Amino acid sequence: MRRISVSLFLCICAFLILIPLSYISIKNISIDSVNPASFISPLLTVFDFFFTSYLLKYEKRIKNKKYQYDNYFSDRTDEYKKITDFLKQDKAMLCFSDKLGIGKTLLLKEAADRINNKRIGWKKYHAIYIDIINETNISEVLSKAINLDSSENTIDLISKKLKSKHKKNWVILIDGVSHLNLISVKNFSDSLYNYCNIKCIICVDDLIEQGVKLSLFDKEIIKTLSVKQKINISDDEINKILLLSKGMPVYIRFLLNQLKNDSIIDFENNSDITNYIYYIIEKKLNNNQQAILTTVCCLYKLTKSKIIKTELSNICNVFSDYDCKILEYYSFITIKNNEIFIEESIAQICVNYLGSNINNAYEAITRYYVHINNKRHIALLSMLSSKMNFIMSETDIEEIICTKIKNGDYTYIINIGELDISNIINPNIYDYDVYKKIQLSYFDALLELGLYKTAETIINKYDF
Repeated sequence: MRRISVSLFLCICAFLILIPLSYISIKNISIDSVNPASFISPLLTVFDFFFTSYLLKYEKRIKNKKYQYDNYFSDRTDEYKKITDFLKQDKAMLCFSDKLGIGKTLLLKEAADRINNKRIGWKKYHAIYIDIINETNISEVLSKAINLDSSENTIDLISKKLKSKHKKNWVILIDGVSHLNLISVKNFSDSLYNYCNIKCIICVDDLIEQGVKLSLFDKEIIKTLSVKQKINISDDEINKILLLSKGMPVYIRFLLNQLKNDSIIDFENNSDITNYIYYIIEKKLNNNQQAILTTVCCLYKLTKSKIIKTELSNICNVFSDYDCKILEYYSFITIKNNEIFIEESIAQICVNYLGSNINNAYEAITRYYVHINNKRHIALLSMLSSKMNFIMSETDIEEIICTKIKNGDYTYIINIGELDISNIINPNIYDYDVYKKIQLSYFDALLELGLYKTAETIINKYDF
């Protein structure tokens, strides 16, 4: 705002100064020899220059997209220092690598906002945050983020589009990276840097050797977060939350939300967060609530995205808004308008406990999505994750597999292949000739994503 005020002030001053100067110069010459355009044109040119400069600066400021809206973010000074140091170095990519629930997504979003609103050293950077958790074409995701209307989405076109925004020093923050697409993300980052000097910061949901780890939360951070959330909490409760959560941000949020909802936490009878979640499911949730929670967890496992509440109500025959509110009360889910969110690490713990309900949930999901053309791939993955009798023909299965391969969605193919490798794929698939197609597609997908070591290990398992 300060820069905008300065530009506007200079614009007004220039206008006020040039008017009397023009008047004085007119007084010194014959009125008949005056061409009004000779002094009005320069005056307007100067005015237009300053006014345009003001508008451009104002436009750039209001167009900075805000990514971070979460009140549970803690000021990660050490991690952000690593980001600012990286931006000053001659490197293409910085990688944060750690387990689920440690706060990588919030760090990336907060970093994007800080970069967009404050200079780093003497340079002004411009950041874009993208999430590729369900995407295979990184260029396409970035192109959408910068409104690049092109079917090619090449590095060259992306570079030209960014340069057309009259900004320099771009940095792309990429979330949702896994071991499946890590190699392709690295190649993409190298191309961006080598071709147009654009840096990338990524977060990987795996522990890799070259990745930067994030710190766990301590008592001071828990106290700060409780103040932000207006939760009255004693020092003894802070110590117990730290012990139960082991400093993991996702579990601290889970526990603080319960206190915020006036739920009483049984610290004495639970030694870790897994046992505590099991305790809540068993003692606090009725059968219908457990069924809804199971369906939510299975849907998230299949889609890795938010769940539409109206779809959940059509899938789960015991669905009710009241029971969803109970799940939210105990911090299992968050409801925003017609959307339901669940933390992946929480969902994984719940699924491990609710195993007896999983097959029913997968069957209900399969029967719902099998009739929706653009979501039949969810039905197939759900059916293969269950023990249900097949309700899709071999032709339907092969068509979905071929479409995914054609569209380059190799992650989807690998997810099916990993069900087989882990021996948890629906055994009914063994009776289908398309099973061989799944095996070959899995092998090809591994090669396409550069996962050669994994491809080598499955050669002995499959009889190609």
